[in-house]
Amino acid sequence: MQDYGMEYAELLFYSPTEQERLHGLWPLRAGRNLAKPTYRVGPRIMETFSLHFVMDGAVRLLYEEQQIELEEGDFFCVFPGIKYEYMQPSDSRQPLKMCWLTVDGELVPELLQEAGLSEEKPYARRMMTRELERELVGALAAFTQANEPGGYARLMSALYGVFSALQAGKGREAAGRKDDWLERSIRFMEAHFCERITVEDAAREAGIHRSYYSTKFTEKLGVAPAKYLQKLRMEKAASLLLHSEWPVTEIAQAVGYPEIYSFTRFFTHYYGLPPSRYRKEGGNAP
Repeated sequence: MQDYGMEYAELLFYSPTEQERLHGLWPLRAGRNLAKPTYRVGPRIMETFSLHFVMDGAVRLLYEEQQIELEEGDFFCVFPGIKYEYMQPSDSRQPLKMCWLTVDGELVPELLQEAGLSEEKPYARRMMTRELERELVGALAAFTQANEPGGYARLMSALYGVFSALQAGKGREAAGRKDDWLERSIRFMEAHFCERITVEDAAREAGIHRSYYSTKFTEKLGVAPAKYLQKLRMEKAASLLLHSEWPVTEIAQAVGYPEIYSFTRFFTHYYGLPPSRYRKEGGNAP
């Protein structure tokens, strides 16, 4: 990425032909950035549609005398003909990282509407899924290869892939406001913690980007999802040690630990006693 004063950025461009502009959707620019503390864009008015995806940190968006603060996993679109301004909040704890796609064509408003965006509400929260992240990476790569044989077709496929992933995620914002994703992921962990699931599996069940999921889970419950998962396993293991005659190796496997060594290490750290001694002393940990 190059230094552009208020940011480090990679800028990618494409110049569509007259024939390509007949398709209803055509690419113009793409890029990614790492903002400096003074990062600010606008006020200005664009003639095209510019989709911005917040990969880390936070951004404050001003449009039509309204203001909204967006964070990791959210995205917004700058609609043509509307004055906008956006900047990194001065109290942001993480540097703002974004990637963007600038497109145009008569199909764009309809594609954005299917994703839940309009001129009145040009943003959506909690939209970054693994699928969308993968499509964005593919789109940026396709911009760099657009002039190679078959490059334009790959670029258009990547753009439609991004819109498809956005449309598939429609409604996630509303679910997130009601914390449905949190309840759903907790139910998932409580039902399947014995099956060697990971935090990534729980985030996928919630339909939320992994890092955003971990951050918000910790904020809402006061404990990281990995620790919550460990708590479920340790409490189940302790119960089996006290109320069953199962060997420790079988208990370890029953709560999701295929190796007795790792189970013993985690259990001892959690309760202060190794499993066999915990059973012998009836759970009277120090």
